Amino acid sequence: MWNYFTEFFAAAMAAVLVAGIWKHYGVLEISAWKRRICFVGVFGIFELANILMGVREMGLGIIGKWELLLILLMAVAGIDHRKRIIPNKILLAAIVLRSFIYIPEFMIDQEGAGMVLIKDILGAGICFGVLFIICILTKQQIGAGDVKLFGVIGYILGIAGAYNTLFYAMLFALVCGMYHMLVHREGRQFKMAFAPFVCLGCICVLVLKAF
Repeated sequence: MWNYFTEFFAAAMAAVLVAGIWKHYGVLEISAWKRRICFVGVFGIFELANILMGVREMGLGIIGKWELLLILLMAVAGIDHRKRIIPNKILLAAIVLRSFIYIPEFMIDQEGAGMVLIKDILGAGICFGVLFIICILTKQQIGAGDVKLFGVIGYILGIAGAYNTLFYAMLFALVCGMYHMLVHREGRQFKMAFAPFVCLGCICVLVLKAF
């Protein structure tokens, strides 16, 4: 049963996992008080997400997908922001874990899960292809890691969820880019990590989905 205790426990475990990934990749090489703020912030985001999913009374399969996606995006957002990389190992782990979630889905509804699997595979291919074209057209302003990340998002959420995430991510990135250009007088050569905006876009999609 998805209740307050399970929400709190799931949020705490997710925050610990993200913190562990960040520590492994050297993201937490900061002062102790900043590490505490980061952990509390990550925990708060997961707790908010769990509350929203509980309000909508989402099934455990859908909750599992969103938990997995948020862990993935929170982890790569921190790494991309600090190190400007999106590790392939994390993306591969997310693909494997999402594939395992299909097992209970097939046990509950074989026909419905089969349709979801087809949509997710199409979502992964289309998202990867579209972002790959954008990467080429923008002369790699969007990196190869971002292209692979959206392929994974398409596999987890499908085409619609990935499209909405991309829309809000690009909106947040545009606002931040305009701010740096107008306020800090940064030139066009200024580069930002895109994964943090993808994470914000995903959270925005989840919040809007809950309402």
